[in-house]
Amino acid sequence: MLIKNTLFSFFYKSLFLIFCHFLFSCEPKIENIFSGQDDVNLVVEGEINNLSEPYSIKISLSNAINSPDPGQTISGLQIFVEEQAGDKVYFEETAEKGVYATNDTTFQGSVSGIYHLNIESKSGEMYQSTPQILKNVPSIDTLYYRTVVRFFPDIDSIGFYEDKFFASIQFKDQPGESEYYRWKLFVNGKYSEKAESIYLENDQLFNGKLKTIVFSSDTLEENDEIIIQQFSISKSSYEFWSLLKTQATNLGTPFSPPPALIEGNIQNLQNPDEIIIGHFDVNGKTFIEGRVIKP
Repeated sequence: MLIKNTLFSFFYKSLFLIFCHFLFSCEPKIENIFSGQDDVNLVVEGEINNLSEPYSIKISLSNAINSPDPGQTISGLQIFVEEQAGDKVYFEETAEKGVYATNDTTFQGSVSGIYHLNIESKSGEMYQSTPQILKNVPSIDTLYYRTVVRFFPDIDSIGFYEDKFFASIQFKDQPGESEYYRWKLFVNGKYSEKAESIYLENDQLFNGKLKTIVFSSDTLEENDEIIIQQFSISKSSYEFWSLLKTQATNLGTPFSPPPALIEGNIQNLQNPDEIIIGHFDVNGKTFIEGRVIKP
């Protein structure tokens, strides 16, 4: 029961935003979802993209279930992101312990650039993410709203909500190789805290075509101010967030299996068998903002 309650609170009670820089890099606190594990694992959270914005990397430890404290953050690390050509951008620890920020405020990723994260511990252990290509992200063509309509199968009825709305967008997928997408929705400056609000798609069924995305897990009201961020992500990032969403969505039901550690794209070079939680994302990023208008 303790495991169930602790984990169920991840998205519905205890989830909070880790990196909030002008609403443009907020992530769930990943270590909480694994707090029911007995082992303690390194947790790495961070992202770079093609926009000029502050970038942060957070390094911490997951917690054993019998600990009442949040995951311990780790200070004194050497952290840098390296581009394939050899250029490096270094991260320095901020006033917030365990959070490292770029010291070059002009840095931004370049489309088609290949990047990987490097972490060196005080004891000399080296951690490295697998290289990822920063893909071009298509622009969002249209933002519009639709009235909430829900079907209730238990009473075989449809409910109409004239004062509730869903946001929808349209964009043109890039033809050719497989693409993977993620979206984040901010409502009145706040990032949604539900597992269902991890929006993901791959373009297997709409390659090169116009695609509509409906943010049906987040109900809006008239005059809400929203920001929708659109990301072109790697296949490994798509798989990581898909597994995380599935696991978080299923938590708390009577038949939920015990949560499994979801490995990311980071490895201990001296000890490849060590399981590292989290995924260092290299994303193409764009966004659109607006105010909810009754359709």
